[in-house]
Amino acid sequence: MTRFTSDELNARVLQVITDARPTIDRRISRAAISIQIYEHFDTSTDRKIRDAITELCIQGHPICATSDIQGYYLASNYQEAEQCIAELRSRSEVYNQKIEGIKRGLLNQPKPEMREAVQMRMI
Repeated sequence: MTRFTSDELNARVLQVITDARPTIDRRISRAAISIQIYEHFDTSTDRKIRDAITELCIQGHPICATSDIQGYYLASNYQEAEQCIAELRSRSEVYNQKIEGIKRGLLNQPKPEMREAVQMRMI
């Protein structure tokens, strides 16, 4: 697995989310998480929080978000996670279609010339 964040940041994000006890009806925003950790919110902290949440989900924490309502919540059962899971599956299908389209677009392209390796001389 590619790591985007540190264990320390992941633990801090998880602590903020756990302390907030967000529900499907009362969510916590990335900005609120960032402000508690970094005391500010900008594009760099936004990316770090998103990456930490991704890693936490991969580790098995049911942190969910949906496109209809801003913020994150801890799913307490499969029913609460259902919409989030459906949206993630839909996005993965779109990404797979995008990859296949890129490949199809390159099928008729000439392959780049392979240059011969030239050994440099040491003087």
